[in-house]
Amino acid sequence: MTFGPARYNRKYQYEILRFCTSKHVVGAARKLFKYFVKQFTPTSVISYSDNRWGSGSVYTKIGFLYDSFTIGYYYTDYKHRYDRSQFQKHKLVLEGADPTMSEWQIMQSRGYDRVWDCGQTLWVYLPDNI
Repeated sequence: MTFGPARYNRKYQYEILRFCTSKHVVGAARKLFKYFVKQFTPTSVISYSDNRWGSGSVYTKIGFLYDSFTIGYYYTDYKHRYDRSQFQKHKLVLEGADPTMSEWQIMQSRGYDRVWDCGQTLWVYLPDNI
């Protein structure tokens, strides 16, 4: 379990950046998170679960509350998959794209297609909610 300052939502203090464990280590998330809380006494912690890989139920088990759900996407040229962040509209316009077109319209005109993912869930831990 790796922690850092919250990356995208600055109203929260910390974010769980990575968590990976063997299925054979029972209670690993609870033990690691409990140690983190004891050492750093955070005012808030967030994390995101990728719905491709599971429901995020581990977060409810360690005291997090469901906050919100978003669906993301990526682009493809049918040979490669590209993260959408490199095709943000303002970047495309800087490259000479028509500013009256939407990001999606620009990408379509360049021969790319959009593929939706399974979504991400935002989880929030606030010590006062326990």
